[in-house]
Amino acid sequence: QPVLREKLIAHKEHDNVLKTLLNEMEDGFAHARIVRDENGKPIDWQYINVGKGLEKYVPVPPETLVGKKVSDAIPGAIEADPNWLDIFNEVATTGKSREIEEYSEVLKRWFRMNIYSPAKDEFATIFRDTTVQNESQQKIKSLNQLFEDVSKMARIGAWEVNVETQECYWSEMVYQIHEEDPSKKILVEEGINYFHPDYKDTLEQAVNNAIENNEPYDLELKLITAKGREIWTRAIGRPVFEGEKLTRLQGLFQDINDSVENQRKIEDRAE
Repeated sequence: QPVLREKLIAHKEHDNVLKTLLNEMEDGFAHARIVRDENGKPIDWQYINVGKGLEKYVPVPPETLVGKKVSDAIPGAIEADPNWLDIFNEVATTGKSREIEEYSEVLKRWFRMNIYSPAKDEFATIFRDTTVQNESQQKIKSLNQLFEDVSKMARIGAWEVNVETQECYWSEMVYQIHEEDPSKKILVEEGINYFHPDYKDTLEQAVNNAIENNEPYDLELKLITAKGREIWTRAIGRPVFEGEKLTRLQGLFQDINDSVENQRKIEDRAE
């Protein structure tokens, strides 16, 4: 009897510790059992235990989920997110843990989930809402795609120079304008050497002025590409500081040859 009493006390203490942890967890937690039909096919899951952190994500009080199937507690959940059932069933069946990021159609949110199986046909998952991060990433992707589209249409690219190492970063379009191999590493002096001799001094003075006097520049210059073609370009640059220290020059580079040639034709006709 004393041994049994000690075991019951220890079990109760374990339950109390578990409940405290579940109530204090900021992330969502759910422990559930896979529900199968008469043929053994997974059709639902039934909650065994949940954490209080779940209240931020589900449309019902978390405590009301215990003992219920998700299809009853959150109608439409299985139909809206069938892949969730597949993933939970895989972990509950194989015992192999998974870490995934999935979108819930029924909850309209992104979640990063760590899923493991505490027992056969059971799964437990700790999940965190990553909607804000994903939406930010999607906006960045959208803006990058927009810049890429504009870059192709206007033949304009971005560049940057590390003032200390003199190394240049060129975007894909800047390489295209130079008709240069994108894998080639470029230093400032090499970059200036692409320009027509009549314009090298102008660019060198502008770069030095940007470094020494923090002056931006906007120039129209003739470039000689890697294939020997002479084209008109526009080079825009500005100094970039970290604190009070100048660390980089950055700007835009555009192929304006067509517009310059067209303007000259118009002027020739006017004469």
